[in-house]
Amino acid sequence: MFYMAADSGTAGRRQRPLINIFTCADRKYEDFSILFALSNLHHVKGSIVEIGLEDPEAFASENRQALSLLSDEYGQDRIILRGARFRIDGRRVRSGTVRFIETPSPCEYVYISDIDIITLDPTLVDVHVAFMKRRDLPYSNSVRIPDPSRMSGLHFVRHDDWYPLPAVEDLIPRQLSDEQVLRLICERKGLHVQQEEWFRPVHGIHISPNRSPLGETRKGTRIPGWGIQPYVAAYREFSQLPMMQRLRPLFSQRITGFLDVIDRICTSQLACSATP
Repeated sequence: MFYMAADSGTAGRRQRPLINIFTCADRKYEDFSILFALSNLHHVKGSIVEIGLEDPEAFASENRQALSLLSDEYGQDRIILRGARFRIDGRRVRSGTVRFIETPSPCEYVYISDIDIITLDPTLVDVHVAFMKRRDLPYSNSVRIPDPSRMSGLHFVRHDDWYPLPAVEDLIPRQLSDEQVLRLICERKGLHVQQEEWFRPVHGIHISPNRSPLGETRKGTRIPGWGIQPYVAAYREFSQLPMMQRLRPLFSQRITGFLDVIDRICTSQLACSATP
């Protein structure tokens, strides 16, 4: 496993990777990390995965076997665990906000993602670079409708056009949502806030613990599910990878339960599609 402390410059001294798939996770969500790393390293060519954690040393110790398997398969310099600012001036930072106020290791592009997404789309980089060229922007994202105070939480950027970040410390006491903080960072960078076109692809299955797998209606509002159907075939192939088979027994009980749910839904979808 390759581990980098928050203030290390080691990654910057190596040749820059094409894309850094970056996220942060508090103790409540860190059990998604191994699955997150595997799905991105396998599907996104030229990627590294960097995860900011509350206690990276403890996580590395608790997940030594899984991290060793990933490092042996994909290379130890493609996995970076590091600390992150979950507190500023003694105040707790909202867990979803942390990934937007941290600076990832140098690379050509950064994709700031939720940690509970199983990436299954090998065209991830090409899709966002094409959108940036079409909109003439250094990032790929959109303002949410009908709440224009928020951008979507999946943010693709050209590293050197987005970092260094402007000052953000004053935003923390205001208890803004992570997506509101992201929009304010965009404004403070002096960049156009893209709201002409809704563009926020999810490049895989979003196994959010806060959503029903198949979606639901709450108080008359349709809440999306995990988005399994478009990725049934890709997930089935991913689930049968030898590395996935080796890692699955090492996942937390919660992650294993989520995968069991996806397996059942995929089997059901395939059975329905095969019915004449």
